[in-house]
Amino acid sequence: MKNIKQKISLLSLFLTFSLCVCAQSVEKIEKKCKGLEYDKRIRIAVGSFKATTNSAYGKFAGELSTMLSNALVMTECFQVLASTKSNVMADIKEEKAFQQSADADPDATVASGKMLGAQLLITGEITEFKEGKEGFTAVGIGVTKNTAKVGFILQIVSPQTRQILFSESINADAISLGGFNGLRFFGLPAIGSFKTKAMADAVEKAIIKSVELIVVQKDAIPALPASDANDTKTATVKIEKVDYAMLGSITKTLKENPKVKDALKELNETTGTIKVSHTGTLEELADYLLEKKPEFKIVTVEKGQIVLKPK
Repeated sequence: MKNIKQKISLLSLFLTFSLCVCAQSVEKIEKKCKGLEYDKRIRIAVGSFKATTNSAYGKFAGELSTMLSNALVMTECFQVLASTKSNVMADIKEEKAFQQSADADPDATVASGKMLGAQLLITGEITEFKEGKEGFTAVGIGVTKNTAKVGFILQIVSPQTRQILFSESINADAISLGGFNGLRFFGLPAIGSFKTKAMADAVEKAIIKSVELIVVQKDAIPALPASDANDTKTATVKIEKVDYAMLGSITKTLKENPKVKDALKELNETTGTIKVSHTGTLEELADYLLEKKPEFKIVTVEKGQIVLKPK
């Protein structure tokens, strides 16, 4: 009996030590760009990861994208956009559909055509996802530990050119003793159906490695798509109840704007149309017209079009 008690005490001490080693907190995501102005951050979106290994359960690829997006937000280095295939986008589309319905107040809805495009797309393929058990003997008593390995190819792609700007193999493994329940990833409850804490830890390590690489690469990538503020865009200025002389005056005023590259007018009976090539935003163009042509009022500013009519 005494020997059994001693073994149990020794085993308890061993397990406590082992659990402390296995459960020591993984390095958390740092605010690597703390203080960086939001409008100066690169716009990125985490796309869908593809599982090329049959061992990864069905939802893991999507969950990996969600966890990586959340971790990238924490760095404060990026404007992280919702993936076009995420639940967030589905919710946005549903909300916009409601706002366009007869039940919504038209003066309290969001404007269409304002979603931002990603300058960089983060994607990849899951190549390894393994969970297992290993047995060993401690002070004469058999003990089982959980093991896990996860691996994926991480890629940074330019949506503008389709070029793969960066590609790296990410691999992580972990071990744990005992079960797994209620773990949280970067402030969110752990999602999915990881069988062990070992797999949860391995995934967390892999995400941290990925984030560190992405943060480093954001400055190393030579040519990002230009900011929207500097891109040349095309807008339509529609003027109701005008004659040719009034249309010519508005066209001349637009051409005097340093952000306007060109303006081409067309008159159809009493409705004038001006095709404008410009930089900056549509709202800035509308504000310019409001200042320079106070005899007109702006009816709408949306979807690349400004509608004016005389006061």
